Amino acid sequence: MLLAIIIFLLGLFLSLGLAQVLRVNVSRAFALYLWHSLFCLIYFYYTSTGYNDAVAYFLAASAGECELYPGTKAIRAFTCVLVAANFTLATCFALFNIFGAIGLLFFDAALGHIKYSKALDRWTSLFIRLVPFLPSISFWSAALGKDALSFLSVSVMLWSVIRLNRRKYMFAAATVLMLVVRPHIASLVVLSLAVSAIFNRGVGGAQRVGIAILALIVAAALIPFALDYAGVGRQADIETLASYVQAKQSLNMGGGSSVDIASMTLPLQMFSYMFRPLPFEAHSVVAFLGSLDNCFLLVLTLFGLRSKHLLARHDGRAFMWIYALGTLIVLSLVTANLGIAIRQKWMFLPMFIYLFLSGTSRLRRTR
Repeated sequence: MLLAIIIFLLGLFLSLGLAQVLRVNVSRAFALYLWHSLFCLIYFYYTSTGYNDAVAYFLAASAGECELYPGTKAIRAFTCVLVAANFTLATCFALFNIFGAIGLLFFDAALGHIKYSKALDRWTSLFIRLVPFLPSISFWSAALGKDALSFLSVSVMLWSVIRLNRRKYMFAAATVLMLVVRPHIASLVVLSLAVSAIFNRGVGGAQRVGIAILALIVAAALIPFALDYAGVGRQADIETLASYVQAKQSLNMGGGSSVDIASMTLPLQMFSYMFRPLPFEAHSVVAFLGSLDNCFLLVLTLFGLRSKHLLARHDGRAFMWIYALGTLIVLSLVTANLGIAIRQKWMFLPMFIYLFLSGTSRLRRTR
């Protein structure tokens, strides 16, 4: 318990120090850290109600399953190091809470770039202040597991790509972190960067070609590895991919949070992944809280889609669109369980939120 308290305080001091670097109000950073830590406690209590991924990681590490490999095994290997240092499950949670809280701070700092707009209306300003306090973000990124690190990664990416020329090393570090926990998503990141370099106004012609070539080389190396990690195989063809998608659509169909996505069109699959469950579909407290977040996100999306400036090509928006849409399409095709979707969609939702909020700000300026 003493070690958990020490880790909590270290995380607090780290967040407050980082807030000054990221130009986030210190009192707001303090509130965000306490808010995130509250959900860490809630999730830790949630582990006592049944077996879940966090418990599985800790038990596997305690049993000596310490093979180092990207994905689930990487989290187990890291947990093995913590177990060897006499960390309990509670202290592991306290450490991963720091990862998620720092991700939340980077997310808030990225949204802060919209705050500097003189055309900001009261609704956009309100959304910017409320979005980081959505329960789903803090709940799923507060526990021992891949979600805390993947959320940290995508938040640093979002903050970095807004000023990519000055923050390219942070973007690269975030991509490596994503490669460690979710290799298939990291391949989408690199591929999106290669494609977006063509459309980015803020990058010179020679730099565009250089970034595109480098990213394509890295993507060519990552994609076969990612396909192998996902279970498709390095030499997969179109028919193999189609069979894989069909198999995944029938996976995790047990329980009240699953839907039949095989019978849906792609737009309906994308809508289900983004905005379901809705409140009338919730079958548990966790699902109901997630449904409230989904309603908030649905309203934000409807506001943002009214803007004619969503396809602006500056400040890394091309990358945000390509990565967010690409990840949404891939995940919505293979995820039938809405419970899994609630937590995994935070690997790309920060991009959509930034785009819709900045679009709403520009709509006000046009008027």
